[in-house]
Amino acid sequence: MKKGLLILLLLFVVPMAMCAPFALSLGGKGSVGNAVVLELDLERPVIEGVGGGFLAERATSSRDIVFALERAAKDPRVKGLYARIGGAGHGLATAMEVRDAVIAFRKSGKRAVAFSESFGELTPGTGGWFIATAFDEVWLQPAGSVSLAPLSGEGMFARDALEKLGVEPAIAARKEFKNAPNTFTEQGFTGPHREATLALLTSAQRTMTEAIALARPALGDSAGVAALLRGGPWTADEALQKKLVDKLGYRDDVMAAIKAQAGPDVRLLWLSRYLERAGSPYDTDGSVVAVVSAIGQIHRGPSNADPLSGTQSAGSDTIASALRQAIDDDEVKAIILRIDSPGGSVVASETIAHEVQRATTAGKPVIATMANVAGSGGYYIAMNADVIIAQPGTITGSIGVYAGKAVTTKAWEKVGINFEAIAVDDADTSFFSTDAPYSEAARARLDGMVDDIYGSFVRKVAAGRKHTVEEIEPFAHGRIWSGTDGKARFLVDELGGWPQAMAATRTRLGLATDANIRLRDFPADKPPIAALLAMLNPEHGDSSDDDGASATTRAVHVDGAALAARLQADSAARGGVHMLAPILEVLP
Repeated sequence: MKKGLLILLLLFVVPMAMCAPFALSLGGKGSVGNAVVLELDLERPVIEGVGGGFLAERATSSRDIVFALERAAKDPRVKGLYARIGGAGHGLATAMEVRDAVIAFRKSGKRAVAFSESFGELTPGTGGWFIATAFDEVWLQPAGSVSLAPLSGEGMFARDALEKLGVEPAIAARKEFKNAPNTFTEQGFTGPHREATLALLTSAQRTMTEAIALARPALGDSAGVAALLRGGPWTADEALQKKLVDKLGYRDDVMAAIKAQAGPDVRLLWLSRYLERAGSPYDTDGSVVAVVSAIGQIHRGPSNADPLSGTQSAGSDTIASALRQAIDDDEVKAIILRIDSPGGSVVASETIAHEVQRATTAGKPVIATMANVAGSGGYYIAMNADVIIAQPGTITGSIGVYAGKAVTTKAWEKVGINFEAIAVDDADTSFFSTDAPYSEAARARLDGMVDDIYGSFVRKVAAGRKHTVEEIEPFAHGRIWSGTDGKARFLVDELGGWPQAMAATRTRLGLATDANIRLRDFPADKPPIAALLAMLNPEHGDSSDDDGASATTRAVHVDGAALAARLQADSAARGGVHMLAPILEVLP
């Protein structure tokens, strides 16, 4: 692997780096200009964290959008905002974060215009239209539609398929709402699974319809908006008639309208370019606040980032080291922990949670702010924070655990293969083997471990949230909650996103509401070449205490075809269920 990356470095990356001065001379940083309308393409996904793919154009993060619009609201050079919105899927919390930022921008008196070729095209477009309702004006292309639908969810259940393959899932879950194993153990929704999912969807839709009714009173109250969702999809003419959109037209029509309002000399400027050139409102001098991001599945070891796609995972080595560095840095006065994670390893989650507790003990407030998902292990790492902030549409909670394995004995019998274990002192090997069911003693041991982890999880949440176990226990049981419902159950302190996190930070530090804050990412974002070099030599520095040593993100890219072939071979070798190898994790 290292040799292959070294070849890549020599043959591809280094020549690119040598061409960098020429590339810079062609583009340069540029200037904002005297009259600009910021342009935002919400047809592309909005990411969490910082940075995007190595070869792809840097993706825009929710933080970029919030901070750029906050800066632009006070910048006389910025005359307005134009956004292209359509059917791209955004998490509900992300949609709320973007929407709130647009509403805050409009309060400065500057105009925001949204344009869509179609809000979904034979696919649901409710999320995109929800964002668009935050704008002053919504344009729709004449052949487009507004594909509204009530919020819904769909589960996949593979119990019968696994049975036909000769695979038996042997899983212990705590408790009845810990529904992730149902994919393998059920053929449809259980009562608790249905109850939790429907409650989540209902809470999210209620939040959406109330916000839409407030933004577009012509649509009626929340019940009236819900009726429009049930009646969709709507054609362009119907959408105009029902006041779902304001005007029909094409992009050139929208541009003409923008110039008529903002002036003929106004030009478009990507919001991301504006942020690069104008700077964040939190680049200035002021109290230093660390930002540590936990994005993706939580696991032991360093965080992983695919330099081509920009996908991320949350490694406990990286995040714990970043927290330690922030604790030890005398300049850092507080820590913002940004979470977008469905959970993962219980051990890795506890490693991170311990460092959060160390930070608060050291007198450095930790403000946890949740994006689309902060469930199970994602909630575990937040539980010791001084303040927990979630969007109303954040999926959180899932205080529970499951563990187990897939028993593949019958699958191998189908092809005439038999595995026979042998061990010193004729020891029981069934606990770890995927080719034998749990013995009675092994199953008792598994149940005992799962019970212990669940009980510990609940007790630690109670301690972190400063409530009793008796108060927290009814809201655990592995159940997921919306941010709104979590707030009503001691799991969340405030609803909102980055602005609320900044306000909570100032409050905890005893600062004025408009006091300057300087944000610093821990670990610092590394250029792609540095990330590749770090992977070639992961033990750089004198020890894991060195600045940036354990905090290095491991950049990994595996060829898609090779990966697919490897997984297929691995799946065949394990009877088609490589993903169900023995696990002991905190998972939603």
